[in-house]
Amino acid sequence: MNINTVTIIGVGLIGGSLAIGLKEWCGVKRIIGVGRSQASLEQMDRIVDSHGNRVIDEVSTDAVYGVMEAEMVILALPVSSIIETAKVIAGHLKAGCIVTDVGSTKSEIVHTLTPLIRQNGSFVGTHPLAGSHNRGPGFADKGLFQGAVCVVTPLLEETDRSACEIVKDMWAKVGARVMEMPPQVHDMLVAATSHLPHIIASVLAATVKGQGEQIIPLIASGFLDTTRVAQGDARMWKDICLTNQESIV
Repeated sequence: MNINTVTIIGVGLIGGSLAIGLKEWCGVKRIIGVGRSQASLEQMDRIVDSHGNRVIDEVSTDAVYGVMEAEMVILALPVSSIIETAKVIAGHLKAGCIVTDVGSTKSEIVHTLTPLIRQNGSFVGTHPLAGSHNRGPGFADKGLFQGAVCVVTPLLEETDRSACEIVKDMWAKVGARVMEMPPQVHDMLVAATSHLPHIIASVLAATVKGQGEQIIPLIASGFLDTTRVAQGDARMWKDICLTNQESIV
């Protein structure tokens, strides 16, 4: 992976963890972090590598400014924001720039962004199956992707293969086990292994909450284990369900 400047839009748990890995294991020299608020920019400044060095070299709330010099742009955003943000930055990318994402659903994103980004660069969709109910750059951890599966979802006839190999190499270097499959197949499989379990856990938690406080002493480890994933970001999971309805049903 011979890339010096990377812009990460959305430096939370996933984006922050990836930033540390890019510096320590991928040889990236400059990382630009793009956030929505001054508070998010201040949090980025606290992300450090194993030697205590700051990982994010430059911060901005302006996505267009943030991508202008990048050789790679990583959209580490909620699913509903990925396409919207890509439309904003598409005409301002450096020639040859590789754009990738970490969205949990892939078909809509890949089919929209592949032709959109082609005017200046290449798009490669990915989904790292890593994370937790903890959110934000304060939980960034370079080991987050160690042993985790990352699915890369190119379009057979349209995705630039050299860009795809660079993205796959990046994920391998930060410790992920890389798999490649069509976006539609990915969405069908994760609906069964990830999305449906989350919906079931959320429905169970909501049902029990409706029973009143008398049920609290009767909650033990089995219930907690079954509903743990319901602690996830509600906005993120709403977006996932709305963009993968057919497979979930």
